[in-house]
Amino acid sequence: MAITIDSRMHVMGDLVMVSGTYTDEDATFSLADHLSEILSVTMNAATGVAAASAGIDGTNILLVCGSAAGKFTALGKR
Repeated sequence: MAITIDSRMHVMGDLVMVSGTYTDEDATFSLADHLSEILSVTMNAATGVAAASAGIDGTNILLVCGSAAGKFTALGKR
């Protein structure tokens, strides 16, 4: 999988915001190394392409639709 996690995460109390990029071949990816639970995720596709939508399964982000590479931001518990 071609996912890149930004090295500088944002911490707010017991919450962590993780951001990074994904490629169009990623169908699901895990943030278990960084979060114990994902509360929210936002997907932003590359410019000029329909955005992907995502589902959450524990510490996994599931790309529901969209086939473009883009950026993501996830908010979750440490």
